[in-house]
Amino acid sequence: MARLLVGFVALVAAVLCWPAAARADVGVYPLMKVVPVGGVIVGWGDGSGLAVYLVPARLGPRRHRCHGNAICEPTSPHPPGRPFRFLGRLRRTTSLYARQSFSFPVPAGLSPGAYRMYLYCPRCGGSLIQSGQRLEGETIRLTARPRSRLIQVGAGAARDRFLLSEPTGVILLLRLTVAHGMHAAVSGTIPALAGVAISTDAGCRRRGPVDVCTQREEWCPMPAAAWHFRLHKLSGPGGSIRLDFVIGKPPHG
Repeated sequence: MARLLVGFVALVAAVLCWPAAARADVGVYPLMKVVPVGGVIVGWGDGSGLAVYLVPARLGPRRHRCHGNAICEPTSPHPPGRPFRFLGRLRRTTSLYARQSFSFPVPAGLSPGAYRMYLYCPRCGGSLIQSGQRLEGETIRLTARPRSRLIQVGAGAARDRFLLSEPTGVILLLRLTVAHGMHAAVSGTIPALAGVAISTDAGCRRRGPVDVCTQREEWCPMPAAAWHFRLHKLSGPGGSIRLDFVIGKPPHG
């Protein structure tokens, strides 16, 4: 491991540079910064057919300032090996710079923690182009299990959209918690494949200042995917809306 890190330090070079205010010609831009182990990372990028990798944040090589007001990426003469983990490739397009969406499953065996995402570009001098436009890049946090989604809303009607990345498995929990008197509905889909919905119209119980609504779901197998959720608050006081959505292995028995 020490030799690998020393090698990367030696390979840091000013091969692909651009002004600090501009972005690279190719790159990846994840839309999700918190993803459960076994889930998927979705986003967009440009770089026809180029490979994308994930690496523990503390082991990832860093970009640096160079040539005055420019930022340079680290480089490698070969596709990176361990501790980098291959996520997938961007689709081949007619133009190297054509924008496209991606959805990469998180590799099995990774531990929860902070990671960095890189696009490897052999035709850019072997540049390892880190996601994030700041000098320090950005991190993606892998969690041991899906987290709750907490949304703050004001009084009256409100709408929101968000993504939740989930691993393969069955729906173990779909629960909505709102301030008492709030009327809201939430729906989620894997586009063209599956969907769920829950609202405050049925199945809710008051627990002090909040109403807790739980929707029972059949244990239908679901693939690892990014779920597209929509929130529609119809009326009621402002406050927090909490969505608990958990997919995992069914309990034994």
